[in-house]
Amino acid sequence: MLAIIAVVAGVLIARQGGDVAMSLQLSAEPPAGEKFVTGVFSPAGSDLLVVTEEADSRTTGLAVRTLAPDRAQLRTIPGSEGATRPFWSPDGETIGFFAQGRLKRVGVNGGALQTVASIVGPQASGGSWGANS
Repeated sequence: MLAIIAVVAGVLIARQGGDVAMSLQLSAEPPAGEKFVTGVFSPAGSDLLVVTEEADSRTTGLAVRTLAPDRAQLRTIPGSEGATRPFWSPDGETIGFFAQGRLKRVGVNGGALQTVASIVGPQASGGSWGANS
C-alpha cells in the first residue's frame, strides 16, 4: 500500500513540474584479478565510468558499466592503460582521462584513442569538458 502511495505521489509531483528524486541500486563485479578504484556517472546518468586496477601489477584502466537493466554490462576501454582522473564530455559520447603524462580522449562506444596534450610538471588533478569542446 505504501509503495502505491509513493508512486501516485511521484506521478502527481511530476505532473506539477516538481523534481522527483529516484534511487538506483546496482551491483557490478570488476574483471577477474582487478578491483574498482573510483567511478564517475555520465551526464545523463545512464552509464558509470570506472577506473580499474589490476591486483598484481597495480596497472589502471577504464571500463564503462551501462546501467539499463536490459543492457547491463561492463566494457573495458581499449588503450586506457594507466588511466587516472577520467571525465565525460557533456553529451556523454566521449571520455577524457590522463595517462602516461598525456591528456587523452576516446569515444565511449569505441573509436580511435586521441592524445590531446602532453602534461608538463606534476600529475594533473582532473579535467572538465566545456559545452562547445
